[in-house]
Amino acid sequence: MPLLAILIDVITLGVYFLTLNSGATRMGVFPLAVQIIATIVLLLMTIAYQGRRRVRYHVSDDSGYYRPFTFRFAIVVGSLLVNGVVAFLYWLSFSGGNNLIMQFYG
Repeated sequence: MPLLAILIDVITLGVYFLTLNSGATRMGVFPLAVQIIATIVLLLMTIAYQGRRRVRYHVSDDSGYYRPFTFRFAIVVGSLLVNGVVAFLYWLSFSGGNNLIMQFYG
């Protein structure tokens, strides 16, 4: 599942660069739809994750960083969080609230 999460990240990044560099004046809802679908798939992957989610003991180093998740589960959760934030920013751009990511016309 972590490799699938990384693959979904690469696909959504490719869609972002494709729409950013396409030069089209009308973006439509394609990048927003792809991002929302990717976020939903990652949410389902996070819920259905079958591997170990937590380490047997909690590791704390000198800097106070606390690692309760396994590395593989952290990749899936991190991917979900990043794609969720990007989907929200796409929605803000699409609705006209904030054009931080890109400008949607029409």
